[in-house]
Amino acid sequence: MSLPDLLNSDNHQTECTESRPNSSPENNERDDLRGSENEDENTDSVTVNGGQEDKTSQLTNFWRDILCSPRFIAAPMVDHSELAFRMMCREHCGMHLCYTPMLHAANFARDARYRSENFVTCSADRPLIVQFCANDAETLVEAVGHLPKDGYDCVDINLGCPQTIARRGRYGSFLMEEWDVIRSMVS
Repeated sequence: MSLPDLLNSDNHQTECTESRPNSSPENNERDDLRGSENEDENTDSVTVNGGQEDKTSQLTNFWRDILCSPRFIAAPMVDHSELAFRMMCREHCGMHLCYTPMLHAANFARDARYRSENFVTCSADRPLIVQFCANDAETLVEAVGHLPKDGYDCVDINLGCPQTIARRGRYGSFLMEEWDVIRSMVS
């Protein structure tokens, strides 16, 4: 099974509601200043070709229906993006979408202890993007296969980490010269 097939299953979808589950009056005021969540519903970006949506439509629908059109996003941060921090960001800072810390796909795929210590979530921690660093498609798919089916909404591949450890591990921004590796992980 490929990564796109694994992620397209219906087992891990978030239900979007009109009001955000962790919204406060202050956060709602900020949202109102940015405009309506449904502003772009009248656009003609949804095209159907032979019963299948085009890529733009798929991404638009994913952003709206799965990730709930987030405006405030807590990106992954080393030593900060664990569950307690994500929940604090959701509750007190009005974050609509959070990322996990970067997880090493090889460790996650092969080590149950690593999984239990490094991937902790709860039902209120949604929508959630799980970030992996990887340099091998099979290992990445194996790692994603160990995620609980209803515990995440999206998988992100770290292609931006500039740290020395990423160079040694051959991931992050150091994969940007290896287009074949990247292509194999996303197809």
